[in-house]
Amino acid sequence: LLSVITVCEYFWNMLTSYISATLDLYWKLSGRRTSDSDSLILHLRSILRRFPFWAEGHLALAELCINTGDIAAAYASGHALKALSKPNSFLCAQALFILGRCFLRKGEWQSALIYLCQAHAILPTLYAIHEEEAAALMLSEDYSAALKALAQIPSERLSAEGKAALEFAKMRMARELALPLQR
Repeated sequence: LLSVITVCEYFWNMLTSYISATLDLYWKLSGRRTSDSDSLILHLRSILRRFPFWAEGHLALAELCINTGDIAAAYASGHALKALSKPNSFLCAQALFILGRCFLRKGEWQSALIYLCQAHAILPTLYAIHEEEAAALMLSEDYSAALKALAQIPSERLSAEGKAALEFAKMRMARELALPLQR
């Protein structure tokens, strides 16, 4: 029985490696254009219907869906990824990050922060998590905490959105500090 399980695991790993390589090639050839993203999403969905336990496929689908604005599909794949991932693993952190981003896109900053903080606890060096946490904190109008989240990122690693958020949070903090002086 052990050898049958080992052989099955071997073939499963080969299959997922093949599918990952195929998707990587397709992704690179598509040039990440929107119309190609739609066909890639359809391709991923057809693969996941046959192989629903392929965690990396759910990750790829969730990323594509969130980037194309299909929050419901991203949320569904994020939950599937979370269910398929080992606790406190890289894939679990990615699932939590995706779920947090889904809630953030819907404007539900409280739920977003719950997932983003859990992802941050697992992957504290993924700066994109810090930026999304800052975005959620800014939605809650906690600009001081947003500044702290962004301050954890080296300035050369901040995205353009992160730099803009940092400047905006600084401006809002300066305005808040100036208000008591005007009274």
